[in-house]
Amino acid sequence: MISRRPIHIMTIRAALPGQGKSGPARPELRPTLPMAEAASNSAISSETFGPAALIASVLGVRASLVVVLAAGIVSGLLDDFVVPVMYLRGRRVLAAWGVFWRQLGRGHVGPILLFYLMKIVLGMAVAAVAMIATCLTCCLTALPYLGTVILLPVFVFMRCYSLAFIEQYGPDWRVFAYDLAPPAPSTPDSQRGEGVSE
Repeated sequence: MISRRPIHIMTIRAALPGQGKSGPARPELRPTLPMAEAASNSAISSETFGPAALIASVLGVRASLVVVLAAGIVSGLLDDFVVPVMYLRGRRVLAAWGVFWRQLGRGHVGPILLFYLMKIVLGMAVAAVAMIATCLTCCLTALPYLGTVILLPVFVFMRCYSLAFIEQYGPDWRVFAYDLAPPAPSTPDSQRGEGVSE
């Protein structure tokens, strides 16, 4: 008798239908999402693709999209905001998440969303520039080292874009040291007295 008890990721069948007892055992992969499995258990058991299996597939795809979207948001916030907070404040990851949310994130959700919309547009422009550079250089840009060297200004711009956005929150958020003070003007008396000692 074939056991239908699911193991965490895969169910192993002793024999496939129609092969008798001497048939070889084959692993069968099956989704383990609780809702998808509950909705499609009868369809999978009967080895037909019916409405319940379609519902399970749709739920599985939606759950996967939610997971991928959440991971993308966390990765983007971590790369663009939390890592600079770690550098500027000397904090660890979890403490830097707290600083980011308290000082940069809360109350500034709109500008952060606009930042990411602009970053998507810039990403499309960078992809177009990379494709044009690849065509113009007869695919030399597609080679790993040469492509990095040729497109380095573009990569540096994309990394510095989020740092420039953070600097808008005030002088405490400056990553790069700027010398904004103009040089002191030299007076005619100081220029004359440089070579003459009294």
